[in-house]
Amino acid sequence: MKEITSSSMLPCFNRWCQKIDPVLKTKAQKREFRNYLRGLLGDSQRKNITQIANNNLDITYHKLHHFLTESTWNYDEVNDQRLEIIASCRQTKISKHPDADHVMTKRETVAIERNNSDNRHWFARFHRKTKVVSKSKEMVDLTMGLFAKFRVNGTIDSLINQRLTLLS
Repeated sequence: MKEITSSSMLPCFNRWCQKIDPVLKTKAQKREFRNYLRGLLGDSQRKNITQIANNNLDITYHKLHHFLTESTWNYDEVNDQRLEIIASCRQTKISKHPDADHVMTKRETVAIERNNSDNRHWFARFHRKTKVVSKSKEMVDLTMGLFAKFRVNGTIDSLINQRLTLLS
């Protein structure tokens, strides 16, 4: 089902493509870049070159295939140009976060990872397919309550003492 022609694309699409043109060497590369991008942005469920060619009136499979596999355009140059375009536009540029210069070293992350490891140990019943799996909502709620009371509040010793008294 052929549904899109190049003349039906919005002028903003062409203006954006013209910003990529300097890194493409030939007219054919510029044309097929537009065709490929138009196919990727189209309504087709599948985004392969066969489907792109079938859904667009003025795209042929062979030209698009040649552009993607044999043509001499450089992916890195196109991508760098794309990133420059994004960075130069007020709506899409990446803003620098105030904490962007903060560096996390291993010294700062050891305690966090130790805590995460302990949490994974406590919640083992949620990811193992063994006898510790709890499927009932009540058991999940009890586990979370026990974790909050004894692990988060730092009163793990009272749990150990309670367990020891039950065993004796």
